[in-house]
Amino acid sequence: MTQTPGVCVTPPDEVVVELDELWTFVGKKKQARWLWIALERRTRKVLAWVLGDRSEATAFKLWDRLPLSPEQRLKGTFCTDLWRAYDEPLLGVKRLTRRGDTNHVERLNCTLRQRLGRLVRKSLSFSKSDEMLEASLTLAFHRYNLSR
Repeated sequence: MTQTPGVCVTPPDEVVVELDELWTFVGKKKQARWLWIALERRTRKVLAWVLGDRSEATAFKLWDRLPLSPEQRLKGTFCTDLWRAYDEPLLGVKRLTRRGDTNHVERLNCTLRQRLGRLVRKSLSFSKSDEMLEASLTLAFHRYNLSR
């Protein structure tokens, strides 16, 4: 069974998705990468993720990778911070930006920083290439979802 990179699991019918970004780098800190994560609140599984910059285009990539039917996208609830890049991709869907609505995905960000040395801000272990960063994230999310 082949799996699309960045797409992790199939969500349930009634879906509440938390979206957030996490900063990392490849090679040197000036070569910043942003890890965008979509986490399903009830199951706490990662639905999709994408590496890129912090732009609206990357937000659209994450939106396109979500394994949701058109009905789930319309009926679902999407929790984000107030980052403006989410405005256009989430236009026309229910979006919550209240305090505490992204607790689970923020907790996942902390877990990732604890488990993957390459995501720690001040560390000697860092990614030397985008391919290795993507490979390690694929393995990390696969293992994380299996433990849920």
